[in-house]
Amino acid sequence: MVAILNRMRSLGVSERRVRVERDSWILMQALDPHVMPQRIRDKNAGFDDPETTRLYLACDRSVDWDPHDPRLERLIDDLDAWEIKHARDSERFQRGH
Repeated sequence: MVAILNRMRSLGVSERRVRVERDSWILMQALDPHVMPQRIRDKNAGFDDPETTRLYLACDRSVDWDPHDPRLERLIDDLDAWEIKHARDSERFQRGH
């Protein structure tokens, strides 16, 4: 977990987001420690993907944007496209393709 938080810092994630992640990881560990190894692998894999990292950083920065900022609409569209692509990839993986 510490390595992921340090990786987030090295990617430029805000300290505010790092603290939220840290608190979330602590809660997950307390609730279901058996899932932690897979969650850590998944988080690292996400940061290995440039598009996922770009969107993660954009979401982190968007917290301070005005709600009417036109960048939010573009970010929402990008997140929707990411979700659709990854849902499709996940379905293929589950079917064994």
